[in-house]
Amino acid sequence: MLSHEEMVGLQRESHDLIDGQSFKTKEQYTLHLMHTFAYECAAALAKDKHVLDLGCNTGYGSDILSQKAKSVNAVDVSDKAIEKAKSIQGEKSTPSGQNPIDFQVIDGKTLPFADDSFDVIVSCQVIEHIVDHTLYMGELKRVLARCGVVFFTTPNATLRLYPGMKPWNKFHVREYTASELADFVSGYFPAFEIFGLQAQDPLHSIEKNRLTNERENARRRQEAKRRQEAGGSPPKADFSWRKAAKALLPGVVVDVIRRVLGKELPDKSVSAEWMEKHGTESFSYEQANLDEALDLMALCALEAEPLSGARELIEKL
Repeated sequence: MLSHEEMVGLQRESHDLIDGQSFKTKEQYTLHLMHTFAYECAAALAKDKHVLDLGCNTGYGSDILSQKAKSVNAVDVSDKAIEKAKSIQGEKSTPSGQNPIDFQVIDGKTLPFADDSFDVIVSCQVIEHIVDHTLYMGELKRVLARCGVVFFTTPNATLRLYPGMKPWNKFHVREYTASELADFVSGYFPAFEIFGLQAQDPLHSIEKNRLTNERENARRRQEAKRRQEAGGSPPKADFSWRKAAKALLPGVVVDVIRRVLGKELPDKSVSAEWMEKHGTESFSYEQANLDEALDLMALCALEAEPLSGARELIEKL
């Protein structure tokens, strides 16, 4: 297992930069909507507040937060991500009354802010990457105001992993079920609520099917690796005739093959018309059916009162 410093270095050098503008498939667009919806909900909590976006990547969510917040500080361990975020934000005209975002690179150990600096801390899709949770959560709690709230999101391990299975995303240290997430945050915050991200079809089915396929492919790879380590044959490279045909043949030829074989392959391409029909209004955070949630969200606070107010805002969305 990588050390905390090694994982931070891997994230700094290799983690993908998020592109919130162009999408080739319905899967990519659905995932974008999921993450955008999370930030829209966090922005409702951030109205007229001082906000920290911890793990901001290219700042697509920081921009959403800035439309409601009094101020936004956005940080990430990747200098490439922060450079891209500054470039994107610099190209935008700032509406009257909207505060600019302060983007900074951090070292993955300490936060460059005074104690009690932020009313709201947003950390989306971050905790699954952390090796040293004591360090991460300690700094997070240090800069959180006493009456502040924290908004975490993280993948739902119940849909992504079989029991005992390692995360198939190489950047993930650990993925959580809803009960595991509750156990984790309870060790740091006396007040918390766990929510699950739900969606209307076809978006729910698109993401669930993606996760099911990824989980099964990862199972095969991990089993093949275990056999090889036990002295068996080396794992075979994944190969799909379907992917090969789509990559090598013109679309019209693929359509003819479909008709000849009497099969319809799922159409994963995304059009502007399809995207116009499906947006973040299809999503909601709920506290029921957490095992079927596409993603998990934890609202946390040091005191009960701010948590109660935050929960009421989320339930109204």
